[in-house]
Amino acid sequence: MIRSSFFNSIGGDRKYDASKFAEYFNSFIGNGVFPMPLDGLQVVSNDDMTVTVKEGKAWINGYIMINDDDYILPIDVADGVLKRIDRVVVRLDVVDREIRVEVKKGTFASSPVAPTLQRDADAYELALADINIVAGAVSIVAANITDLRDDADLCGKVDSLIAGDINALIADLEAHKDKSATQEALGHVRVDGTTILIGANGVVSMNTSTTRGHVEYSDSIPSGNSITKTIPIGAGKTKGRMVIRNRNAEHHGVLVLFTNASNQEIIVGFKSTAGDGVGDAWTKRWLGAVIKERFGMRALDDTALSGMQINEIKIDGTNIKIVIQNTHASSARTLNTVIDWEVW
Repeated sequence: MIRSSFFNSIGGDRKYDASKFAEYFNSFIGNGVFPMPLDGLQVVSNDDMTVTVKEGKAWINGYIMINDDDYILPIDVADGVLKRIDRVVVRLDVVDREIRVEVKKGTFASSPVAPTLQRDADAYELALADINIVAGAVSIVAANITDLRDDADLCGKVDSLIAGDINALIADLEAHKDKSATQEALGHVRVDGTTILIGANGVVSMNTSTTRGHVEYSDSIPSGNSITKTIPIGAGKTKGRMVIRNRNAEHHGVLVLFTNASNQEIIVGFKSTAGDGVGDAWTKRWLGAVIKERFGMRALDDTALSGMQINEIKIDGTNIKIVIQNTHASSARTLNTVIDWEVW
């Protein structure tokens, strides 16, 4: 049978009910939870026998559900011996003419499985999360909640013929992120075959064998003396980079590349106040050319032209070795330095 819609009624000859509008919207808007906010309809623990479904929206077969506040769901008590998996679902109930969020209780078993979703003429369900109720549980912890919102078979994100398949885009993004980023990342670039991740706290590498860390130094160094700092990094590392900054004036600092060989340190750039001669320019120079000038000195302590300098940065066995010298003729100097480092 051929059908068409929607047209103005003349004398009551064109009447459409909610199911016809739902059919229309369902033809170009796919089922799922709305992608924004990112935690829309996420199921989270309350450290008791309840869970909270965050505010958000869902779309099922042309009908919309809107949850405009945190929605608390009780979880039935656990068994003393057997385990159970409950499933939190968004359920379109055709008979009751509503969409609601509810818990589908699983069956107690030594190896439980989650309840199946109902998808027929009477109801259609989207799975938000599975909750693993261990034997004797008195509370639901975050580790026992499996988020299913991104699973296109069980739930997925709303997509449309207009915007494209958002679930496929999400899958591609996750696959890409697994290779080159973390969830805290803002983006990444590749330099000389190395993937560099631009994170909220600075620049870090995503080499698979990368080790990274953060140290702060506040040692007092007598006039004419040197100190050696070591940072344990484990075996097998041959290359690294570090950003050396002043704790109180982070615009003073240098970025250094180094290896496990002596005298191979390279300054790939420095940052200084705009009033200094080189401003914010980036350079590529050997260690001594910059770290011993005022830019490097101010990365180490708060005194301009203080005489502080770094003589060596290298990977020495299972440690990073940093040699810092106070070249001032008469006065001790105090480090005020923060270092973010990584090696691979």
